[in-house]
Amino acid sequence: MTRSAPVGPVPGIEAALGLFRTDRLQAARAQAEALSDSDSPMLRADAATLLARITRRQGELDVALAACARAIQAAEAAQDPARECRARVQKAHVLAALGRIEAAAEESDLARRLSADSGDAAVEAAGLEALGAVQWAMGRWTDALASFERMQLLATSAGDLELQAVAQGALASVQGELAQRPACDDPGLHRRRALRHAAEYLRLASELGDLHAIRSARHNQDVAQLASGDRAAARRTFEAVHGEAGTGEARAVALLNLAEMDLEDGAAAAALQRLQDAHALLSVLGDAAYLQKCCELLCNAQEALGELAAALRWHRQFHAHYVQLASDRAQMHARALEVKFETGRAQAEAEFERLRAERYERAALVDGLTGIPNRRAFDRALATAQRHLADGRPFSLVLLDLDHFKSINDQHSHQVGDDVLRRVGRVLVSSCRHMDLAARYGGEEFALVLPDVDASLAESICERVRAAVEREPWHEVSPGLQVSVSIGCLGVAAADHALSIEALLAAADQRLYLAKRAGRNRVVGARPEAGGAPGP
Repeated sequence: MTRSAPVGPVPGIEAALGLFRTDRLQAARAQAEALSDSDSPMLRADAATLLARITRRQGELDVALAACARAIQAAEAAQDPARECRARVQKAHVLAALGRIEAAAEESDLARRLSADSGDAAVEAAGLEALGAVQWAMGRWTDALASFERMQLLATSAGDLELQAVAQGALASVQGELAQRPACDDPGLHRRRALRHAAEYLRLASELGDLHAIRSARHNQDVAQLASGDRAAARRTFEAVHGEAGTGEARAVALLNLAEMDLEDGAAAAALQRLQDAHALLSVLGDAAYLQKCCELLCNAQEALGELAAALRWHRQFHAHYVQLASDRAQMHARALEVKFETGRAQAEAEFERLRAERYERAALVDGLTGIPNRRAFDRALATAQRHLADGRPFSLVLLDLDHFKSINDQHSHQVGDDVLRRVGRVLVSSCRHMDLAARYGGEEFALVLPDVDASLAESICERVRAAVEREPWHEVSPGLQVSVSIGCLGVAAADHALSIEALLAAADQRLYLAKRAGRNRVVGARPEAGGAPGP
């Protein structure tokens, strides 16, 4: 299937994105829901992906999961791997939040494959966001660090500020986690890095005007400052957030943090006042998770003040919010499973059609006589390898020709000639790694594409192939039959990325010609002037 090149958001989604970044989530949600009914599959994909982000932030994970399914369906209809990748990134986040880590890992793997095929740095960065999020959920901090560092480099090269901000925020959190690991050799180094990433996250979030990201960046800074022992700086940041005009949630969270510090400092009365103010704000918002935390701290504050009856009342409220959260999560999981069931039938039908199309496409890529990939499949593999040169990944291109094949047909029959071609195809496949491609190039010619193999190693592989063909018990096919091959081997390095495919094929063909001229049954590789290594 031919897919379109990755593109940016289509007109119409920017206003909803602006509302989302300024934390006007209900207005952004209304616009995204309206746009998700568009006739344009690209606009539907963008709108549904944004709707998934909005509802995920609002804690409605079942709604977010359904939005992801619609976004993926629309992206597939548009044949747009970039949009499908971004939709699957959101789905991986939602599944991880639901605790379905294995399913989240599968989505992150799909997102990474789509991003790798896109050839777009921003899309590759988005794919790494999904991978890093799953590694984070699994507690694989070192792996997550590597993923987010690579994401940050790609996002910077693509000039995508939003992805850069996400990467910097994730790096700040991962470095903070690494500093707390018992096996950490240098916690101070990780804390300093966490502070640096948090500061860069705040700068990028401010440049984007993303209020939620700004609050998240400040929280990262606070955590890093506390971990570094700079309690005064953390307290100043919390007090600044509380004093700003913003969402009630941000002010309430700042009060909770300040109250925790007051309790640690033995100032239970000051903590109690802050917690009562925070509880008033959170009661309006109805956030059960923060209310649960607030009630726990209120219980601790009253206990520290000797007010045991009041502490018991707050503990009962803490338990009530705990039960409510458990019930909400159970209902959310049930709705998410329902969404999965509803979308499963449509996906099964689509999967059947996709598999049928893939079966036809695979048949079109297989040589009918030998059963190995054909020239069309070889052309695709060569084009892919040539694109990867820009990433510093070498490969080797090999052309093989059966020696005196016309004589085999004339002396032993064309049926024997067909059997020879089939056996040579099997020898090539058995001599290659799973990531290599062995194909019938045409007539009695075959070809190999060997990814991540330099010229020296490729010559060794080709010599092994040549010897394997010669050792094959050809007398079993026809008495007196002997078969050999001449091989031209071209190692292609990153410095050759500007060469066209036609030029690469011509260079490999020249080496094959030299092998023939030097007496056949030999390999000519990196030093064609040497005439190649003769067969035994």
